[in-house]
Amino acid sequence: MSDAPLERSGDIARLPGTNAELESRAESYFRSARAPNTVKAYRHDLEDFATWCKVDAGDLSPMPAAPRTVALYVTDAAGRGLKAATIQRRLAAIAQLHQEAGFDDPTKTKTVRNTFRGIVREIGSFQEGKAPLLPPTLRRVLRAFEGERSPAATRDRALLLVGLAGGYRVSELASLRTENVEMVDEGAIVLLRSSKTDQAAGGLYKGIPYGDHPETCPVSHLRAWLELLPTPPKDDPVFRSIDRHGNIGNRPMAPDSVSRVVKKRAQMAGLDPSRYSGHSLRAGLVTAASEGGAHDKDIMRQTAHRSLSTLHRYRRTVGLFKNNPASFLGL
Repeated sequence: MSDAPLERSGDIARLPGTNAELESRAESYFRSARAPNTVKAYRHDLEDFATWCKVDAGDLSPMPAAPRTVALYVTDAAGRGLKAATIQRRLAAIAQLHQEAGFDDPTKTKTVRNTFRGIVREIGSFQEGKAPLLPPTLRRVLRAFEGERSPAATRDRALLLVGLAGGYRVSELASLRTENVEMVDEGAIVLLRSSKTDQAAGGLYKGIPYGDHPETCPVSHLRAWLELLPTPPKDDPVFRSIDRHGNIGNRPMAPDSVSRVVKKRAQMAGLDPSRYSGHSLRAGLVTAASEGGAHDKDIMRQTAHRSLSTLHRYRRTVGLFKNNPASFLGL
């Protein structure tokens, strides 16, 4: 293998020992077929794998990689304390790069698959995740700044309520555009142009119904926020940055800023901000709707989940106390 260090080409890592044509094909694939956050994660994963091959494993080839090389890599990763989900994603990055370059996928071999199964059995695959922001908790959060009338407070109320009612990912909230919001008798129809599960940008319409209570109605608070915006040209972001003087900008909020809003408002309500993030809104919809009796297919239509197994990760605590046999013990 070449002694050249790992280089970057565009959005993915360039592995030593690969030719320019393969690098170009792989780069094109990663850029066009993956969400930006996935590309960023895969790049980091591939850099870690290539560095391990060269430095820790004594100059083994990362591309094409032998099954034993990959098996040893994931074993070392587990020893370094990486979670099973992170190791699984690193295997996915290695697999995708090999497949696009026309090499045999080493991650599909028994050697690698059995090694990974052993790792999961040994360290477990539980992912704690962030706490869902359920409606009772959200009411507490909203009460903590109900007296604020600043542009930031108006935006944050709309952001929290629309984020929960729509089951949005933080990147999706940040990508919403004003021209794709339509107010109708039942509430608001919002077009999501593209998402993690809609890379072809076919578009997804979501219905945001009116709430039963004015203080928690997502449509009313969204309307109040939109009315604050200057008359926008077409295609402006819905949720925008606001400077420290209260001036509303034209740029969309960054996904990280959405999470910071959730943490900030949770902390104002006396909650532990480390337990919450922007993802708590999406998790809150799935959990609360499940507890309320909504069907899986209806929840998946709102959240755009593709698999039931992914949806069910949010439901580990749903119904634990309903008809619980321990309640019959008379304790």
